[in-house]
Amino acid sequence: MSKKCQVLWYSIILTNRAYIGDMVQGKVKQELCHNIAKQYADKTEWIIVENTHEPIIGRELFFGIQELLEEKSREQAEKKAKSGIRGHKEENLLKGYLRCGYCGKSFNLSQTMRRGKVTRQYYCSGYRVWGSPFCTNKGRVHKDILEQAVLRAIQGCILQLTDEKWLKDKKMEEQPETDEKRIIQIDRKIQHISVKIADLYKDTAEGILDDADYLLLKTDFSKRKEILEKERTQLILAVSKAKKKQQNISAVEYLKRYQKSKVLTREMIECFVSGVKIYGKDRIEVELLCRDKIMEGLEG
Repeated sequence: MSKKCQVLWYSIILTNRAYIGDMVQGKVKQELCHNIAKQYADKTEWIIVENTHEPIIGRELFFGIQELLEEKSREQAEKKAKSGIRGHKEENLLKGYLRCGYCGKSFNLSQTMRRGKVTRQYYCSGYRVWGSPFCTNKGRVHKDILEQAVLRAIQGCILQLTDEKWLKDKKMEEQPETDEKRIIQIDRKIQHISVKIADLYKDTAEGILDDADYLLLKTDFSKRKEILEKERTQLILAVSKAKKKQQNISAVEYLKRYQKSKVLTREMIECFVSGVKIYGKDRIEVELLCRDKIMEGLEG
């Protein structure tokens, strides 16, 4: 077994309670019906049943290692508190989107302060925890360099979208209120004609009209009603298209606004980015969402 595999294997054993004979459930939660994406649950929410199977390592060794890991975590937290970085931290805009191009582990943000100078860099969590036997991606990428790379990719995508024919000719148009008013007028006329046809039948039954006059008048009213119904159908279709077009215009306006932006925002990332793979500061691969997904997000 290679050193990389050995390190990964040991790290899994020493952090997973399954190897001391316990069954752990509820680590991940997801609610598809409420559109809540998969996320890791807090340890306090885990469901743990002890001694469900034969252990591989002893409990004393396992929990002793957990104490060492927690102590190391506390030491790091204390160092951060002493450095004074808390009051100077910036939002991690790309949280959840970054992966190492070599080992697949997440890239995390480190924000440190030394002698009053703040440094913000992303690093591979795989290399940080398990070292070079597990991953060779030891280089760090400055926060502003990475954000600018993602911003450039998004703006390039916007340029391509706005240059496509299906968006090129879209212009802002007012809602055709006159069409909606005309539909109301037509509905009233159709209702009036229907009453007239009913009256013709009544007049014929009472002998006021003979059969010839009844057929002549009914044919005339029916033709007028048919013409009005066709016009009504066309107007409804036109109004529907106009409303749909306005939604697309809204999306175009968003695209134009984002294209002019000089600063990356979380909103832009969620709308355009699928993920980001980092191989080093000189090789950053931004994976973008497909056109339909982007437009769907812009139109809300």
